[in-house]
Amino acid sequence: MWLSSPSKKWPLQNFAKLSQLLYQKLNLKIILIGRKKECEAVQTMTQIPLIILAESLPLQELGALLKKAFLHISNDTGPQHIAAALGTPIVTLFGRNLPGLSPQRWAPLGQNHIHFHKNIGCDPCLAHQCRLDFDCLKTIKAEEVFHAVQSYT
Repeated sequence: MWLSSPSKKWPLQNFAKLSQLLYQKLNLKIILIGRKKECEAVQTMTQIPLIILAESLPLQELGALLKKAFLHISNDTGPQHIAAALGTPIVTLFGRNLPGLSPQRWAPLGQNHIHFHKNIGCDPCLAHQCRLDFDCLKTIKAEEVFHAVQSYT
């Protein structure tokens, strides 16, 4: 979840809802990495125990964590590519629709990866200057991501 660009950020309440679904229905332990403030916000929105390792892992430890992870769920960030290189299955959430910024360019390489991207008709996509309040990301629902994760179990 560690991002500087609002055009890459799936809403925190969606991460919270997805975390609850994964914990309550699949009994998965949830580890949050990224910005501490954002991870703590997700934690306050849930009723489940979360492990927060935000802003605390050196690159080697992040790699070790991602290697052992059952699954990595992420915005369009660098850790998704580390997880892909280590063979960890990934679910990535994409917003932007510009040719050089879209999942066609930045989706992780390899097998066993799913990405979500909703084309809501923005032509052209204005990315960081979005006039639609990043609805492309908001239309990706926690329930549909949860159903995709179920295919890994």
